[in-house]
Amino acid sequence: MTQIIAAIGPGFLLQASDRLVSMTPSLRPYDVNANKSLVLGCADGVALLGYTGLAYIEGRPTDRWIAEILTGMELPDDLLLSGACHAHGAEHLHVMVSRLADALAVALRSQPGYAHQILVNGWTYSDRGSIPTGYLRVIKWAGGRLTVESPGPRIKPHDREYHVVGVPRVAQGGVAELLDAITDWTGGGDIEVLEAAAASAIRSIVRPGVGPDSLVITVRFRDFPPRARVRFVPAGPFTEAFTPWVITPCGITGPSSEVGGPMIASFGRLDVEVVCAPPQPGEDRILSSSPMERKPPPR
Repeated sequence: MTQIIAAIGPGFLLQASDRLVSMTPSLRPYDVNANKSLVLGCADGVALLGYTGLAYIEGRPTDRWIAEILTGMELPDDLLLSGACHAHGAEHLHVMVSRLADALAVALRSQPGYAHQILVNGWTYSDRGSIPTGYLRVIKWAGGRLTVESPGPRIKPHDREYHVVGVPRVAQGGVAELLDAITDWTGGGDIEVLEAAAASAIRSIVRPGVGPDSLVITVRFRDFPPRARVRFVPAGPFTEAFTPWVITPCGITGPSSEVGGPMIASFGRLDVEVVCAPPQPGEDRILSSSPMERKPPPR
């Protein structure tokens, strides 16, 4: 089980998710720092993806499986950075999401008893480079049947309202602090307050299989190219930061562990900033990146 909380509004995206993978049926912790998030830059926009349900599909970590469907490439667990263009880099977001939904239905057709959801939260550009429409979809596999839902209203740049969705759903009271932080942030408030509120919303979910540590991703379209900001928010002290998959037409990075920094990387029409853990006393502030260790499927 995974908890995702996402928000979309005029000129911004947010996604927060926990990091825990548990073993069924007892939901015993198996991997406390699994990655469940992807940042996607495609031909016509930017989207954040997260999943809840199966941690492994077709023998691979689910986030890697999603990355392979989106790119059309076989990607190793230890991928750190690839500058190669991928097979589907020129596709529009709705085409990539449709292919992902079709692939999920094929991969899980022999497992009708399982439930799985992939949340896609993004903005798509017009041919003129503006940001015309918010894009929110939930790809859902349940009862041996696949559906693609649009859980929120069609959002335009001039709209003042934003939409928050939880997968699985969360009570309105559980995200009250986050709603206030979004309102403050979109009015010029501190992004660190927003990140803390998003992580707090994840920790407030008292549900088996949901871990206390969070990965929070925000995207602002105030400038062009837009900037994604990635921050690992642990429940306790931690010396490393973790990143999601970043997939764009001109580069791919796999989940990694970061120390030092901060790190800012440009991927053409998308910049990505990783907020790293501060150095320990006596340590130099030198960025160190390494592929995130991935656990194999439990036997």
